[in-house]
Amino acid sequence: MNAPRPAAVIAGINIRRAVGQPRVLLVALLLPVLLILVTGLVGGRVRAPVGVLLEGRGPADARLVTLLGRSGALSVDVEPNRNALTDDILRNRTVAGLVVPPGFGAPGQNSALRVGFVSQSSQSEAVIARTGVTGVLNVLAAEQLAGDAADRNAPARLTNLAIGSVHAASPLSAYSYIGPGDTVLFMGLTLLILSSSLVESRRLGMLRRVLAAPVRTTSVIVGQLGGLVVMGIVQALGLLALGRIFFGVHWGDPVGVALVVVCLAFAFAGVSTLLGTVARSYEQAIAAAIVLGIAGGMLGGSLWSLDNVGTVMRDVGHATPQAWAMDGFVSLVYDHSGTAGVIGDAAALIGFAVLFCSLAAWRLRAACQTQ
Repeated sequence: MNAPRPAAVIAGINIRRAVGQPRVLLVALLLPVLLILVTGLVGGRVRAPVGVLLEGRGPADARLVTLLGRSGALSVDVEPNRNALTDDILRNRTVAGLVVPPGFGAPGQNSALRVGFVSQSSQSEAVIARTGVTGVLNVLAAEQLAGDAADRNAPARLTNLAIGSVHAASPLSAYSYIGPGDTVLFMGLTLLILSSSLVESRRLGMLRRVLAAPVRTTSVIVGQLGGLVVMGIVQALGLLALGRIFFGVHWGDPVGVALVVVCLAFAFAGVSTLLGTVARSYEQAIAAAIVLGIAGGMLGGSLWSLDNVGTVMRDVGHATPQAWAMDGFVSLVYDHSGTAGVIGDAAALIGFAVLFCSLAAWRLRAACQTQ
């Protein structure tokens, strides 16, 4: 028997065993949908409220407030002073504050189109607000450059600016951060919980019976990892489709999304297999999977944006694959980055995948030899 066929058979058996477990179906499908829906309804206002403090009366101040108000993603409250701005943020009347310095948008000073952005919210609305503000600033910059270009009779320069500003100002779904966050969180939970199946296979001596056939250990390793990867990708595709159809999430470039999902699935498959070779019992594997999955999701920004935590916590979070996957999704959904924009995040996920899959293969090979 050649190696690919036994590996495919083992992967298929593992998939059928997983699908037959009600616990896995609950974690993989029902809980993500309920969490997305409940979180979005409770915390997802489509127009994120933003407070604006005008410290001066620059030529572009009125235009800035007008464009912010017209944005489909934002609602605007003009604040009288810094104390009022801070109070509204702390009381959650606004999700973010915008501090506009004196001389904002002065003629001939495009670099002056800079504002202070303040937020202490852990909700996805803070990310929506930041993206909406960036889009409006892009529009203002485009208008200034358009005026300069018109003076120089350079119409070709205007076309690209107009296209870019309209694209950046497009409204976002209230679920635009919740959808990716729950996809990453529950991919991890599902695949980690499936480590319990490997523990049971070891306990029941199934590995010994498989190796009694003309099957190489490499086929067992490939089949174990391959089955988990397939299940992770299928779950992600289902959640991506639900997010797009029912919650209006625009995921961005399909190739970039696929790259992030596949790399993340390999990383989680490695962690799951490694856990399945370390855990001593079915219950221990389940308990460890839940702790690792939720802790990794929290540290990695699945439950709140890492833009709202300190530098140390952000660096700690990026010791998990979840953080790099969320960075990739945020680039795709909010920044409209193409595949090139997530290459760095995918490279980090590949590094996690290589590390965890190598450790898992080493441990599983040792487990097969001791059966």
